[in-house]
Amino acid sequence: MAAGTLDAHQEGLGYPVLARRNRFSFALGEMVGLDPAARTLTLGPLLDADGAELAPARTLSFTRLVLAVGSGGNLFGTPGAETAHVLERTEDALRFHGRLLAAFTRASFSPSRALGVAIVGAGATGVELSAELIEAHAALHEGLGPEQRFRLDITLVEAAARILPVLPEKLSDQAKTALERKGVRVMAGTKVLSVTAAGLSTSAGDAPADLVVWAAGVKAAEANAGFGLAVNRLNQFEVDGFLRARLLPSGLPGEGRGPSDGAPDHGSRPSPGSRDEGLQIWAMGDCAAAPWAGKEPGRTVPARAQAAHQQADYLAEALWAAMHEKRLERAFVYRDFGSLVSLGDDRGVGALMGGLGGPNFFVEGVVAKGFYMSLHLLHHAAILGWGRTAVLALARLLQQRVAGRLKLH
Repeated sequence: MAAGTLDAHQEGLGYPVLARRNRFSFALGEMVGLDPAARTLTLGPLLDADGAELAPARTLSFTRLVLAVGSGGNLFGTPGAETAHVLERTEDALRFHGRLLAAFTRASFSPSRALGVAIVGAGATGVELSAELIEAHAALHEGLGPEQRFRLDITLVEAAARILPVLPEKLSDQAKTALERKGVRVMAGTKVLSVTAAGLSTSAGDAPADLVVWAAGVKAAEANAGFGLAVNRLNQFEVDGFLRARLLPSGLPGEGRGPSDGAPDHGSRPSPGSRDEGLQIWAMGDCAAAPWAGKEPGRTVPARAQAAHQQADYLAEALWAAMHEKRLERAFVYRDFGSLVSLGDDRGVGALMGGLGGPNFFVEGVVAKGFYMSLHLLHHAAILGWGRTAVLALARLLQQRVAGRLKLH
């Protein structure tokens, strides 16, 4: 969406429509308050684009609550980083897309005929964005005359020693080579010192850029620390091995962070009569610091889509048991099925079945790209079912055939 190679209206799934199809109710709003003891949460007022109130703040009661509020980027206190573009929500991607199209037009008429984009963070998001921007630039050039064509300079900055650190080094090296062949400047082992109007100041020198995108690190919302639940230093809710949130000792919002500061309980249940015994609040996804079973103490489940998917499946069982006055005795166990990264065109890299006790199964090129697209459709199928997902995939293919690869509005 940020690069314009995906249509947000076509890819998005509307909650009101899903609610009608799956028989649940939906209330639009941002959670701004939570009272665990009273079992109520507060939604802030709904505002239009001009700041006028559309709907007032509301208080909802609950019997059981699952927190899946996600997280945002971690700026690590970098000076000027707040001016960079982030891609935390659909609105962020659409806003950046608008800025990108304007920058494309400006560059095509500028004396330098060049546009610089710097991306901070070379995880999957940063790497895939680099590849998508190159494809968007190539698609745009197909409709421009020689006098309007311009050069796109992409700089990818990563503080770790190599890009895609979650992948095996072999695949990381392959991805780096593929990006460099596309013209991307890869700066691994480089710390960003500040973000300026001219681009980035880094430990390896300046990286000039007209647009800066921040795709490094994960940190949950500061507001999480005021909901009366224990959080770690990244503002993630601390949960036990059963994904249950932990009430702060005082039971009052804003009393500080949990004492473990990132090392939640690894699966022990509360002792009978404890304050948490009747508390039915769970947390999942990026907003939760869940213990990673089988790893060293304090290690938490990574903030990845496959982790959230597995946690959703687990909580479906837990909620079903709770509604039937039973208790799921099995703790949540995360299984790492590997990673896939798209490098644009018909290229990709990935390691499948990682962490399952056997050797990684490496895939690359067209095979990896095929697995990547299949995984994307699996997420749709989990929500829509296979019938509607097949129709959606066909519609997407036909739309690209008719309208082209790049969305220009």
